[in-house]
Amino acid sequence: MSNNLLDPKALLDPRQRSTSNADTISFTDGTTVAPSSYLSDVPQYYEPDQPKGVDLGDPNRPFPHSPDQLGQLLDPKSLDVLKGFGGLEGLARSLRVDLKAGLSVDELEQHTSSHGPSTERVRTYGRNQLPAKKPKSIWRLAWITLQEAVLIMLLVAGVISLALGLYETFGVAHKPGDPTPVDWVEGVAILSAVVIVVVVASHNDWQKEKAFVKLNTKKDDREVKVLRSGKSMLVNVVDVVVGDVLYLEPGDLIPVDGIFIDGHNVKCDESTATGESDSLKKTPGAKVFAPDWNSSKDPDPFIISGSRVLEGKAHVD
Repeated sequence: MSNNLLDPKALLDPRQRSTSNADTISFTDGTTVAPSSYLSDVPQYYEPDQPKGVDLGDPNRPFPHSPDQLGQLLDPKSLDVLKGFGGLEGLARSLRVDLKAGLSVDELEQHTSSHGPSTERVRTYGRNQLPAKKPKSIWRLAWITLQEAVLIMLLVAGVISLALGLYETFGVAHKPGDPTPVDWVEGVAILSAVVIVVVVASHNDWQKEKAFVKLNTKKDDREVKVLRSGKSMLVNVVDVVVGDVLYLEPGDLIPVDGIFIDGHNVKCDESTATGESDSLKKTPGAKVFAPDWNSSKDPDPFIISGSRVLEGKAHVD
């Protein structure tokens, strides 16, 4: 059982035209995998915050849409935007991906070179990895711990007690033979207790911060199944690029936003991502705008990162 998913950040195209089986995209390495004239002779339907002075037909600009433009597709979910981009096929053309074969392996091997569509793809859209959150320093955690109301009260009480004790000891004349007052010891004891509490609490929090960072790193160190050059393969989640076609199976934690390509009876749990408690049935992107499509509910082809596949199966053509 598997579901075919195209990375949503890669499926946006404001133009659409009819294509034939002879259409191809020619990469710099000679690989042909998808329509090559997708930027030159398709009508303009949608212009999401299009940069001024940029010709979307410019062959030197292989990916016409910015990350912000792609974000308009899913934030919030919008069928109108999807339609404006030319539907599923229009998005695929703008991202230079063949929905039946996925991205070219030869293209992706150019990650290590200084040119080529893959390098431009990563440069334009970035990697599938959030910036690492820098853990708080132990001094920052100590300061946060010290902000607790009880500790503030103890700190004030300790300072007052210490000040009064020192005054009683050194600021007041004592009769010869009288024992020297040591009331300042109480203040020192209170302040020492506050210091101990702050040190222990901040150290524990610091250990938790480090453990949390390691846990996040381990969580992202997993593999997902993608379709590249017509073959199924496993890649690390951080190596998934915009335009990749993913396979999803029941139980999978979805690593990217995307558009559902094909399959049936696919349901996702988006409670952790959107707060929606009910399972959501997904509609293949190609059927959303089909004239014979009948449904009592609005179709939902959008796949949300962080959600989980509950059920469904599909086969890649």
